[in-house]
Amino acid sequence: METSLMKEMLGNVARWRNSNVVVYVSLPQTFSGKDMEEVVNDIALLVSVGVKIIFACKGENNKKFLQLARQQKIPAYDVKNEDDLLKKIKNVKVVKLFFLCEVDGVFNCNKLVGEMTVKETKEMLKQEKVVTGSMKEKVQIALNACEQGVKRVHFVNGKKRGAFLEEFLSGKGSGTMIYTDNSPYKKVRKAKKRDVFDIARMLRNFSGYSTVTKNIEKNLESFLVFAIDDCIHATMMVSYYEDSVEVDFLASSEELESLEPVYELLQFAITEAQKKNKKFFYIPANRALVLIGIQPWFLKLGFESQFLKTKKTNDYTKVWVKSL
Repeated sequence: METSLMKEMLGNVARWRNSNVVVYVSLPQTFSGKDMEEVVNDIALLVSVGVKIIFACKGENNKKFLQLARQQKIPAYDVKNEDDLLKKIKNVKVVKLFFLCEVDGVFNCNKLVGEMTVKETKEMLKQEKVVTGSMKEKVQIALNACEQGVKRVHFVNGKKRGAFLEEFLSGKGSGTMIYTDNSPYKKVRKAKKRDVFDIARMLRNFSGYSTVTKNIEKNLESFLVFAIDDCIHATMMVSYYEDSVEVDFLASSEELESLEPVYELLQFAITEAQKKNKKFFYIPANRALVLIGIQPWFLKLGFESQFLKTKKTNDYTKVWVKSL
C-alpha cells in the first residue's frame, strides 16, 4: 500500500474518532445475508479504532441486520420512519450520516456525482427527472439532516464489497457526499512544515529531484498545496516577478484519478496574480504534468504554448503562457 494512501486512511480515522456517525439502511430486504455480514464487519472495524457508529434500520426483515450489529456490540436501532431517524440524529449530535443504498450514489445524466454542497444539491432537486423516486426522498432527508447540524451525508452502495470503507477512509471515495456550505473539505492553502514529505513524494519524477527535495523546506513559503481533509493531493511553487508569475514543480498525487487538484491550484494562483496586477502567468512545460497541455480545462483557462526565456533558469524553453 502507498504510504500516502495509508496516511490518508489513518488521518480520516483520527479525524472522526470519538465522533458520532450514523449508518442507515432503509431497505434491508434487498441485502443478502452475506451483504449484511460484510457491512456489519466493516462497521465493527471502524468501531474498534474509536469511531462511534450507531446503526439504524427501517423496513421489513431488518431483524437480521440489527441482530448482527448488536452481536458486534454496535448500538443498533429500529427506526419507524425518517422523522424518527432525524430525531435520533439531533439528540446525539451526529457529524456524519451514511445511507447504505442499492446503487452507488446520486447520479446526474448517468454520471455518479462524487460530492456536492447543500446549495448544489437543492439546485439539482429542482431539475426534473434528475433525482427521482426513493433516491429523491433520501436526498431530501440528507438536506434536512444537514440543516440539523450534520456536516456530511454519504450515499454508498451497501452491497458492493469495501465501498463503505472506501467512502469513509479515502478522499477519492466510492459514492456521493453532500456537505454543508460552511464546512469545506477541499481547499488551497500555503504549504506547512508538516507537508514537506508529501511535497517531496509528488516531485520524485522531476529531473534534479535530489536537489529539489533539499530546498523544499528552504523555499516552503513559496509552495501552495491542494488538500482534501488536510491530505495533500497537489502542489506547486509560485515565484513572483515585476510583471509576471512563474510556476515551478506543478505536480499531483497518484491517489486521485481526477486532475481537479491541479485545476484548483492554478485557479487560485491565477486569481492571486490578478490581485497583484501581474500581466503574465508562466508554466515551463518541463516543470508540469506531462499531459497537462491536452486537458480541455487547461486550454479553457487561456494558456498558450510559446518558446521563451524563463526568469528562473534564464534559458529558452517551451512555456505555457496566460495573459492576465
